[in-house]
Amino acid sequence: MIEKVKSFLLVALVVTSLLQTYLLTFSNPQFEPFTQNEYVQAEKPLGTKLELEELLFPDQVVLHFGAAHHSVLYPGDLFYPTILEKVKQRYFEGFRKINPFAAGVDWDDPKGKQQGLEIRFGHGVPFSVLKDVLQFKGELPSDTDVITRIWITISESKESVRTYFLTDNLNTMYEVMKADFTAKDLDEYLAQVDYPQYHLVPGSDFYLPNQDVSVNAYTFSFTELTPEQLKMSLFVDPGVTRNLREKDGSVIYTDAKRGLQLSPDLHWMSYTDPVAPADTATNVRDDLLSAIQFVNQHGGWNGKFMLANTSNRSLDGAGVTFSFRQYLDRHPIVGTRPESIGSMQLTTQKGTVSKYERSTMSLDQSLGSRVVTLDGGEKLDNRWKAYPKRSSILSMYPAYRPVVQVQEQRIELRPVWAVELRDGTIEYLP
Repeated sequence: MIEKVKSFLLVALVVTSLLQTYLLTFSNPQFEPFTQNEYVQAEKPLGTKLELEELLFPDQVVLHFGAAHHSVLYPGDLFYPTILEKVKQRYFEGFRKINPFAAGVDWDDPKGKQQGLEIRFGHGVPFSVLKDVLQFKGELPSDTDVITRIWITISESKESVRTYFLTDNLNTMYEVMKADFTAKDLDEYLAQVDYPQYHLVPGSDFYLPNQDVSVNAYTFSFTELTPEQLKMSLFVDPGVTRNLREKDGSVIYTDAKRGLQLSPDLHWMSYTDPVAPADTATNVRDDLLSAIQFVNQHGGWNGKFMLANTSNRSLDGAGVTFSFRQYLDRHPIVGTRPESIGSMQLTTQKGTVSKYERSTMSLDQSLGSRVVTLDGGEKLDNRWKAYPKRSSILSMYPAYRPVVQVQEQRIELRPVWAVELRDGTIEYLP
């Protein structure tokens, strides 16, 4: 009798095990993402909070005076906020999709005849996001096109002004049918003040200074987010998390659904929260607002940041990835690898952040600064001409190279010429 009972229990266990295996293999998991207020709130904020308007600004304002005379203004330059504020006060209405070659404007005129104002947004910003900082009227184009440049140009007769929104697609741009810019406005923008002089690099789309450039070099102490702080901030119930140490020295914390990987050597964190693919079109602006709010509540910004890139804009429900870059004074902090202080990246689906990556370090107190001179003019031209990958250069700009000195608990920010290549990688000009 006892043997029969044992046999029956054994068969029952085998059947139960097979049933569980079948359910795990063929059933669809039901993702139930937690809302922001279900997370454990930290006793005090980990960092500062920012709003969309504070994260959205052009990386360059280019002034075209004609006669091959140009100037480039960076965030923090004297006339940058003045010009930008005047543009924000004007409105744009009616967008006609056209081919750039049919517009009759020489966008990168080597002789520099074209006069006007050019506002550059790096890798581009969707229309739905731009409307938070610019005044639009009427219906806007789809978010499948992102705006990389706004060109406001004066006709040769100086009697009319035409405005264009250029996209990241070389064959697509939009002409604004109605905008309240006047030739007098542009004359005011291009007023004869002591703007630094720049020249267009032949065969390219970027400008370099005719003279050397003075930039402040800094040394900062730094603070670092601890594993306990991040666990309390990123898990609904930190008490149930378990950790696993990888061969490369990184540590993974998980509550069986979410995962947090910390790489101490890189001072980098990567947080994932699986979300089921959406069956509706992505709303880029709503997802961006969710990403910003998530950072506000789970780590903070601790500095001035810019929305640097918006990727995966197919609007197919797969989510959108937003990249942010930290600025100091006039220039960005740029590392040659993705895991660098000053960089942050989030992927958002249906308003829920599914991936969150950033440096665990933040600049703290300034320990000193000094003025450094970056090459300009002929010296700089000779350097980029000798650069082995010069045919692959997308852009060049002054930036801060972060050098972390862990033992001394400090970070040096060294001014350099950053070289951005067409494949997205960044290097420093030798």
